[in-house]
Amino acid sequence: MIRPAYFGLIQPATRPLIVGAGGGTVDLGYGPSLLPVALTINGTTIYPEFRYLGNAANATNWTADGYGETLSAGGSGGSFGLATPYTDGTLSVDPEAARHYDGPATSFGDIATEDFILEAVCQMDTSGTRVLFHRREAGASATGWDLIVSNSRFSARLVLNGVNIATSSDGPLTHQQWYHVMACYDRSGSCQLFVDGVASGAAVDISSLSSSISNSATLRTFASGAGSARYDDRLAYFAMYKSAAWLDTHDQAALAAARYAIVSGSV
Repeated sequence: MIRPAYFGLIQPATRPLIVGAGGGTVDLGYGPSLLPVALTINGTTIYPEFRYLGNAANATNWTADGYGETLSAGGSGGSFGLATPYTDGTLSVDPEAARHYDGPATSFGDIATEDFILEAVCQMDTSGTRVLFHRREAGASATGWDLIVSNSRFSARLVLNGVNIATSSDGPLTHQQWYHVMACYDRSGSCQLFVDGVASGAAVDISSLSSSISNSATLRTFASGAGSARYDDRLAYFAMYKSAAWLDTHDQAALAAARYAIVSGSV
């Protein structure tokens, strides 16, 4: 399913409108489902590697929102369909530290040398270190990427042959509060987190890990590959975008602010 893209960095200063019966307009409100599917940075428009909304998750699987593969459920328990504080009707998943979802055992979600962005709308889980989503091998010589929460902060990590570079957001953040988070990985520069539309924490140089981080792990949300570090709060939306040398001009700050405005209605 291909959806219209927004081909600019700054969104209009009004909430999205549609034309209703009789030619009038209807306010669609705000929330994750209204995020433009495509991202445009440095004049290049990219569609998602994957995109998921909580409405499509259940005890068996989680189907993609137009882009990506169907994720298979693992574990037991969890609750589905609790409304989030958005007017667009987006629902969310609570894995209750017992549920996770896995992608297919293919190259789905794999990163080689590309720049990439991870994006999520979720509640903050404060109980130790918890995995939001990742594609990362286990062990001392691990390779891959992940987006986690640790010590009431978001943390974006990149690892190559056991060498790990991470950046964490400012904090501590508030337990069970909803946040929009973007992690921007410029492979020739730095990794920067954006929380609720603003840069949060230090931009950390990751150029020393510019070689391929392609690996044999599968995409997983809510837990590590070993089934530990289980997430225990709600996730309404998550997505990945990737492309070679895409983030070199660092336009991501304007993009993060624009997307947060759509999620929160703060336009």
